[in-house]
Amino acid sequence: LRKPDEAIADFSRGIALNPQNASLFAGRGWALQQKQAFAESMADLDHALALDPHNVSSLTNRALALVKAERY
Repeated sequence: LRKPDEAIADFSRGIALNPQNASLFAGRGWALQQKQAFAESMADLDHALALDPHNVSSLTNRALALVKAERY
């Protein structure tokens, strides 16, 4: 991801318009992960999983955030 700040801003605008869209939270969580903002990333991924508990991408990205944050 070359422009994570722009992606985060775009996902945030999308979330403001559609706060029940798990994919938007998952996308912002992944973009936050690229900036090494692991706590914020995990919060967004947790929210995405609350909205869609079977989303494999969110589960995988949350696991990666935990590993990168050395919380295992």
